[in-house]
Amino acid sequence: MPPIQSIMNDIAPLRSTPPSINHVKPAPLPEIRDIRLDNGMLLKICHRPDLELIAFNAITRGGYAEAQAPSIASLAATMRSEGTARNTSAQIAGMIDFSGSWIMSAAQGHYTTTGIYALARKAASVMPLMRDMVFHPAFPEKELEVAARRLASKIEIDTTTVGYQADKAIRELSFGTCHPLARTSSASDILGISRNDLVAFHSQFASPASTTLFAVGRFDSSLESIINNSFGQTECIADLAPLNIQPFDFDKGGTVKNIPVKDASQSALRISLPGLPRTHKDYLALRLAVMALGGYFGSRLSKNIREDKGLTYGISASLLGYNEGGIVQIATKCSADYVPAVMEETFKEITRLSECPLSPVELQCLKQAETVSLTDITDSPFSTLDFYQTIHTGGLSRIYFDERRAAVNSITSEHIALMASRYLDCSKAVAAIAG
Repeated sequence: MPPIQSIMNDIAPLRSTPPSINHVKPAPLPEIRDIRLDNGMLLKICHRPDLELIAFNAITRGGYAEAQAPSIASLAATMRSEGTARNTSAQIAGMIDFSGSWIMSAAQGHYTTTGIYALARKAASVMPLMRDMVFHPAFPEKELEVAARRLASKIEIDTTTVGYQADKAIRELSFGTCHPLARTSSASDILGISRNDLVAFHSQFASPASTTLFAVGRFDSSLESIINNSFGQTECIADLAPLNIQPFDFDKGGTVKNIPVKDASQSALRISLPGLPRTHKDYLALRLAVMALGGYFGSRLSKNIREDKGLTYGISASLLGYNEGGIVQIATKCSADYVPAVMEETFKEITRLSECPLSPVELQCLKQAETVSLTDITDSPFSTLDFYQTIHTGGLSRIYFDERRAAVNSITSEHIALMASRYLDCSKAVAAIAG
């Protein structure tokens, strides 16, 4: 065998020359077809005859913000698979297991999603069950008690973590202490939820008129007919309860909230600035500016605070779009001793983004990162379905994907600097530190 030094000499040129960056071109977003069921309910379907699987989701209006307490929405979603008017929890579990399927149900800000992944050849057998879970859950007392205890235990554990406490505090600072999306539930609150609470929430929001269906996979005409027979025969009364969308009440700039967490080995830091709603003409350009700041591994925050100074293992910045508006949020964890330095360097980088435009290499890396993100959306039929659902719940245009692609193709370093100068004002920032 050749000596190790000889091998090192042979590979030295390879180690000193960085690999070339290949340009990625995202595929077009697959089309989704709108079908009206007999009762007027909307089914959005992406037919993929090459798939052995199907994904089928029912999105109903009403989530954390609409419930009297966020945990009511969470438990109402969980309990959809714990018994219906036709089947017990055990029977549902057996049917799902026998068909080789997987189900999920979860609440979000203003919506609740119940979905199933199933083999295409078994999909027809689970559609009636899906309908009953969405529209006719029984909320049995015994299963509710178990689900409530499980959720309460999770909350008790979560409240001991620095990440949970920092996230809770930054929501209160960014949204307003009394905002529907800033509310939380304690373990005792959860254990006090009754079946009547779930029934009242479900009755108000989970109706055919408030539901949109999304599907991807091998959906031929016979399966479409089965979906119509399962979901399209219930009376669809167009009397929608309004969504509880309230404007954010952003706290005074410069506010820093410290939350002590016993025995914490590190601190969680969250910094928030007012952003833009997704419908604003500058939203996509600002999104790219925030991405340049901290939205991917080669961003300025990552290079400075993680790579150069070693103050944290990771730091990120995101422009979060809500129905109520937009929030720019920066998140990291680090030693408590490093928090002041991390905050100082973060604000320096925000300012530098407006004063020192991206270099050609930085701009190229940013465009590559966003293009890869767009490619991820089209890479899997399930990620494509998720994207269309985001368009629906966010009230966005169907051409949102094309708008993102056009934005990244046309963005310049000067435009990013302009967005940072116009919208990323450090004097308006608020922060939460838990540790």
